[in-house]
Amino acid sequence: MLRENPDGFSYDPLDDTQPITGYMSSVNDGPIFSAMVSDEEGERIVGDFLKRKEGIIRLPDVYVGGWRNDKDGQFYLDASQNFQDFNDAMTSAVYTRQKAIYYLDKGEQIWVGEWLTANPEWVAPEGGREWYLNNPE
Repeated sequence: MLRENPDGFSYDPLDDTQPITGYMSSVNDGPIFSAMVSDEEGERIVGDFLKRKEGIIRLPDVYVGGWRNDKDGQFYLDASQNFQDFNDAMTSAVYTRQKAIYYLDKGEQIWVGEWLTANPEWVAPEGGREWYLNNPE
């Protein structure tokens, strides 16, 4: 999966499907890579990840997600949830402190902090917007 999709992927290993619409937002942090790994090493890393995250990956609309950060070149592997509604995806990203969400329909990363700054009218429940912007990593 890593070798065939060097910039990113979302995959459900339980039913061998990939989401094609909506927004992807991580629900749990995984290993971070600064470069692509060999096929053998990649298979081992993904296999270890699946064992550690088995419970969360069994939840509805949760996928194994990998993506290359356009800003720092790092490759992230995590459990990602598929949202059809932008507000739901952004709210999840705010509360789980994500750097970005991915818009499948357009193939683009939406940077959470930048989007919140550019859209001051958007309000996350329970003050999440202010908390995110006022508590940098």
